[in-house]
Amino acid sequence: MELPRASDVDARVADDSGPCQSLYTLLITGCIVTKVDDLTGAAPSAGSWPSPLRRARPRGVIGAGFIALALYGRMPLHMREATEADTDAIARLARAAFDPATDAIARNLFPVRLQAAAPSSAEDPAIAWRRTRKGIKMKTERILLMVVTDDALDGKVVGFSMWEEPLREGHEGESMTKGVVPCPTLDEEAYKQLRTVSEDATIAFLGKDGSKHMWYLDYLGVDPEHQRRGIGKMLLNWGLDKAREENRDTYLIATPAGLPLYQAVGFEDLGAFMLFDTPHNGMIKRRVAQ
Repeated sequence: MELPRASDVDARVADDSGPCQSLYTLLITGCIVTKVDDLTGAAPSAGSWPSPLRRARPRGVIGAGFIALALYGRMPLHMREATEADTDAIARLARAAFDPATDAIARNLFPVRLQAAAPSSAEDPAIAWRRTRKGIKMKTERILLMVVTDDALDGKVVGFSMWEEPLREGHEGESMTKGVVPCPTLDEEAYKQLRTVSEDATIAFLGKDGSKHMWYLDYLGVDPEHQRRGIGKMLLNWGLDKAREENRDTYLIATPAGLPLYQAVGFEDLGAFMLFDTPHNGMIKRRVAQ
């Protein structure tokens, strides 16, 4: 088990108003426009409507519907399995979504004290590190990387997720790569601590096999410029659908910010553990009894 990025490790829904915030979308049912929380279904207050809609004060729901479509109607988003050609886009997106300035795990993995080691004229070493890691993952057994692209932006990658599929009957072996990819600005001890603590906690929650027989959401990120479009939910639902089809449980690790979101979609809190002086929670969505 590697970077348990399912929330802040937030599975990771670094979608919809910064990392691990709730996901919003406009749902148009007939001509009635309602802004709802993508995961919880809770309707926000009238004051939270986008300011252009408040200023327009359309007469009747039909007018509101047209304005909402004009403001938010975009070309379709598409989800597909990632290819090697996507690794650079995924690495850059991950760097933007999980900025050390706002993300506790990234801040510990790439501490300020090591940033002076990066050549001023070179590419951010963290991006190169992420690109290499994602390329390795793409070729690793039981790891599936999914991306969401936007047709209106010539197929730009606007979100990605990394899932570990269950170990099949009669198979053995690790899905996660064990070696540390060299990077001058990476704190290797913090990286080892991240893996050790999260693995130990997962075994404590689930037993000696950990999440090997479950669908495990390791990482999910959305481009900060494309939040509130339901991209995080698309990526999350893909894995939940797979688990449902196979009658498997789904597991992830959530930060405090992500905890309510996963509880709202049916994840059970297995307990908390400390990681980088921050509480994280093991979460499971159990299969429906057959």
